Amino acid sequence: MSDQKTFHLGLCMAGAVSAGAYTAGVIDYLIETLERWEEAKKTGDPSIPSHQVVIEVIGGASAGGMTSIIAGAAMQNPIGHITPDKRNDEAFKNNNKLYDSWVNLAADDMLPLMLKNDDIKKNNKVISLFNSDFIKGIADKAVTVNPNTPYSRPYLSDDADILVTLTNLQGIPYSLGFLGGVSKLDQYKTSSHRDFGHFVLNKTTYNNDGRIPLSFLNNINLDIAKSCAMATGAFPIGLSAREIIRDKQQVFDNRFINLLNEMEKKYNTNVPKSIVTDNLIAQKSFLHEIIDKLQNQNTYTTLNVDGGMLNNEPFEIIRDVIIDKTKEDREANNNYDTCRSSILMIDPFPCEDPDVEFDTSIGIMNVIKQTFKTMRGQLLFKPQDIEKAMNPKNISRFLIVPERENGTDDISGSMAIACGSFEGFGGFFDKSFRVHDYFLGRRNCQYFLQEWLTIPADTTNPIFTENYSAEAKNRFLSKRGSLAIIPDTNKGNPNMEETALIWPQIEASKVESWRKLFRERIKELTFRLADLKGIDKFLLNIGYGLLIGRKATDAVINMITNDLKKHHLIK
Repeated sequence: MSDQKTFHLGLCMAGAVSAGAYTAGVIDYLIETLERWEEAKKTGDPSIPSHQVVIEVIGGASAGGMTSIIAGAAMQNPIGHITPDKRNDEAFKNNNKLYDSWVNLAADDMLPLMLKNDDIKKNNKVISLFNSDFIKGIADKAVTVNPNTPYSRPYLSDDADILVTLTNLQGIPYSLGFLGGVSKLDQYKTSSHRDFGHFVLNKTTYNNDGRIPLSFLNNINLDIAKSCAMATGAFPIGLSAREIIRDKQQVFDNRFINLLNEMEKKYNTNVPKSIVTDNLIAQKSFLHEIIDKLQNQNTYTTLNVDGGMLNNEPFEIIRDVIIDKTKEDREANNNYDTCRSSILMIDPFPCEDPDVEFDTSIGIMNVIKQTFKTMRGQLLFKPQDIEKAMNPKNISRFLIVPERENGTDDISGSMAIACGSFEGFGGFFDKSFRVHDYFLGRRNCQYFLQEWLTIPADTTNPIFTENYSAEAKNRFLSKRGSLAIIPDTNKGNPNMEETALIWPQIEASKVESWRKLFRERIKELTFRLADLKGIDKFLLNIGYGLLIGRKATDAVINMITNDLKKHHLIK
């Protein structure tokens, strides 16, 4: 479509553990709104804006990456969106892939599954704190589509990218040549552990561009997509790490994984030979040599944990993908009068306000806690994005975060969602938490599309000036006096207004019922890990029975109870 008609959109979904239920609700309503708008345009109604919004890339980290792949699969078939009149129809809801994957999971109460010890017995070793076997069943179902009912969606690009972040524990090796170095032994060795599962949707052949062809309908590379979905959500230590096997050339060709591709564009072989180009040639040779030693001839196998550990909000990568696909000028993208694309980020756990009561004690547990917070904070800090945020004409990025009303107060961030408890694991405690957050996601998305995903009405951007009639402007003008980028045809219809559910709570007795499960899991973990240290099992058994097991279990139950009380989720 012409540049005068089409606005391009990238979806970026941040890591969220069980709060993926919130993200799934947002995506459900977003797709539904695009669908209704497309149908309304066919009627010729002059109050319907005639421009086109096309999703070019769907990506994310951890739970957001998993949702990206689930959404890609869901959009291959018709979707039964869970509108207000369908909330109590269990059979209908279960046919919605987003709802089924994130709300139903593998059981209403997930802890009995996650605390079973059969994973340890099966593998004869500890692979994670929680039993992660249930994840494969969810992934199998999530990527399975009906090839007999394909569904065309004009708002989804014919070659949409799906991109999930990964943390590659082995890493991509680099040898950095310094001036004065005369051999490989003098070079500075390092590794990059930021990895990506990068797919191009609805393609069956590889185009030598680093994007793995992915077709849900034709069963092309579903195993790789499924492995990436499980790997990006493999919460470090808590959930099992995952192995991914890819074609080696697809890794070498991907510019986000193999950084030498970008360097080669900058220092291409057409310029006179220099120290820089010589180092680049040596570096490429080193990279191939090392990986050839580590891997077999054709495939590249990696062990991966949570993609959110190194890149939890990859909007800068998603923006690069869109800019490259649309050939849009980057400066033009920063001005709403000339931009042709934007990124919509969904983040169930946005950064909270700075801690005014920072704990300055030097105790080791506090230092460990603050160190991890520091690492995450520094990974999120991007000075260039602060500069862009200060530009009032920049609409290159939008953000949806959880928000709910509590009487007269508005609550936002992790305290607004039930799954935000226990560092994001709260959704595994009770299905009612996930149900609440899913429908809060739909409610937040409805309001966001109508009031915030907008462009100022005085814009001179031709995509909007030429495709918004006077009637359309009147119908879809926000309260702030701006025009909806994605018009919601439900606007003004009280029967289709999304409402939040009552804040869920569980009985204290339910938490207490988990005590035995935790005690047995902790015992199995302790004894298996003790084997590695050669500790006398007889003495350990006495110590565990008298002190370790009870103390450890009490500590876990107390932490859960206190956190649920903090979030007002326990009666």
